[in-house]
Amino acid sequence: PHFILSQSNAARCGEAEMASEQYLTVNEVARRLSCHRATVYRMVSDPAVACPRPSMLGSLSRWRLTEIEAWEAARAAEREQAA
Repeated sequence: PHFILSQSNAARCGEAEMASEQYLTVNEVARRLSCHRATVYRMVSDPAVACPRPSMLGSLSRWRLTEIEAWEAARAAEREQAA
């Protein structure tokens, strides 16, 4: 169950192209990464981790699914190279 910005909400945010983008809540990102939601925010604030920053949709923090997937793939590639 990903947050999908509806056309009407996208228009209110002023970004119609966001309508087809899938977004994750902090809880969904935390579940995906098997960590606590506070850890997600710590990773975002740590430049060494390079975790994608959330987009602000009004007062809501949401992560683009495509950015999280790309970040996960990059981390997996780094781990494979280190092994």
